[in-house]
Amino acid sequence: MITSIGRMFIKPGSENAAVAALKDLARKVKKEEGTLIYFVHTPDMKALSLPIASPLEVVFYEVYKDKKSLQIHLNGAFKDFTAKNKDLFQQTNGGEIFTAFVSLSRLGGFAKQ
Repeated sequence: MITSIGRMFIKPGSENAAVAALKDLARKVKKEEGTLIYFVHTPDMKALSLPIASPLEVVFYEVYKDKKSLQIHLNGAFKDFTAKNKDLFQQTNGGEIFTAFVSLSRLGGFAKQ
């Protein structure tokens, strides 16, 4: 399994359109056979965060069956999403959505329904 966390930042003033686009992305990703878990979050500004979170931050928690499944996602739904919605998010100097991506190594834990 491949587990990762991704981050991007909404452009100020684009919050409503960005949230709608992110919810649509999650619905599309649900159809990807090898994507086992795909959660899209924004900070709960009423709860404790250290350091203080930005309300414009988006955090993805993702689990894929294997590397091939991750590549299918990156080259499919995610690529389409970034092409259609890049003006809603902070961009790199090259004009692409700035995305931080960290692959995780599982040490333990569980998931409950």
